[in-house]
Amino acid sequence: MDRISAPHAWRGLAACAAPDVDPEVFFAPVNRNAPRGWEEQPKRICRACAVAEKCFQTAVSNGITEGIWGGLTGWERHARGGPRPIRTRPPKTIIVSDNSPRGRS
Repeated sequence: MDRISAPHAWRGLAACAAPDVDPEVFFAPVNRNAPRGWEEQPKRICRACAVAEKCFQTAVSNGITEGIWGGLTGWERHARGGPRPIRTRPPKTIIVSDNSPRGRS
């Protein structure tokens, strides 16, 4: 193993690296409020992971605030010394029909 890949070799041992695990489950759904309990499935995967602590440390040391890393949400990592997540909401989509009277007097 070369020096470049050696620091990240743990990732190959991660439970989330299994071919039957969809990496998208580790991130809240986009463009809508996350449903209550969305994080239970990825946390269950992390509980069986041999390298969860290394994953947590990687997220904290790299300032990662989104997603489940090391079995913890961004807010849970923040409580353990990680960066504070930025709570943002996706922009609202405003649909305006082509024949709207806006701008006309």
